[in-house]
Amino acid sequence: TDYDIDQAANLVECISEELYPKEKMLLLDEVKNAKQLSQSRNVLQNGDFESATLGWTTSDNITIQEDDPIFKGHYLHMSGAREIDGTIFPTYIFQKIDESKLKPYTRYLVRGFVGSSKDVELVVSRYG
Repeated sequence: TDYDIDQAANLVECISEELYPKEKMLLLDEVKNAKQLSQSRNVLQNGDFESATLGWTTSDNITIQEDDPIFKGHYLHMSGAREIDGTIFPTYIFQKIDESKLKPYTRYLVRGFVGSSKDVELVVSRYG
């Protein structure tokens, strides 16, 4: 998963450049290749949020951050639902994938990393 690749990248960053410069460079190249392979297999547009929320439809209270010491790269920060004048407005993000990008009789895997949540839902729908 991208999370595992990011964890490997964090470990490689800890390797001393003075003692193991060639090895570190080779490992960083392997991490880069793994990340590119993972992204090429992903049918989501901008699945790693490197381009903010490009390709995604979101509620107003969503931000993209990249300051987490454990999770390398960009990640989605979703605050909880808001209540305004007795009406609850949920926090959401979704992306519609064109059916032409999907292959018949193929299983797809949905993966993600949730740092914390009170109530999170994942909905996958073919129509509607």
